[in-house]
Amino acid sequence: MEVVGWKMVETVTIHITRNKNLCFTVPELDGLLTSRFVSTIEGTVCEEISIDETVEDVCRIGKSAYLESLSGGCRTLVGNLILDQNAPSQDLWKLYNVTRIYGCLHISNTSLQNFAPLWKLVDIYTLEANNSALIVDSNPRLKSIYLNKIDRFISYLPVRVSENPSLRLSGEDCDLYQTSARSEFLKNNVDCTGHQKSAIMCGDIHWLATLVSVVLQSVMTYGM
Repeated sequence: MEVVGWKMVETVTIHITRNKNLCFTVPELDGLLTSRFVSTIEGTVCEEISIDETVEDVCRIGKSAYLESLSGGCRTLVGNLILDQNAPSQDLWKLYNVTRIYGCLHISNTSLQNFAPLWKLVDIYTLEANNSALIVDSNPRLKSIYLNKIDRFISYLPVRVSENPSLRLSGEDCDLYQTSARSEFLKNNVDCTGHQKSAIMCGDIHWLATLVSVVLQSVMTYGM
């Protein structure tokens, strides 16, 4: 299987894995992800640019791109964006219109104090196996990871927030990240100790149902 051929999908439950040649166009992904019941999508974004894809809205940044190479005005990023100690503060405006990322956002060793430049970001989806949608680590001045409009993250690995010495996670932060994705908080100034368990996602419902079934069978066995 190499292409899907869907342009619009509305209400579905989807778990797509182990199709090594499968690629999706950006409009296909936009359509698939209108569903709230997508738990996993593995594959790649097609290299061929769809006729429905406008250059003004979609910026293809490759497997590893840095802020200085990013074009201004992008709404959707396709690829992995790295913000590090070399990210020029005068270029942060390039993030102001970004609403969606098909890839990974890695924020590491920056001088950022908050995520204000990402104020329009709604979702991050990572199609690569063994990758995370968001990694935030080793940012010495970071005090807040609040994202005003974030709706969800989808990735094989959990969102990871670690080793940010000034970051004191609030209950609101913890609730936001844990309801949007499976998340790990490690070695920050204040972590989400009461929220450390990963949120159950749609793809985990079968596990929960099995657990309930086992418990009920045990109760019935010992009750007889």
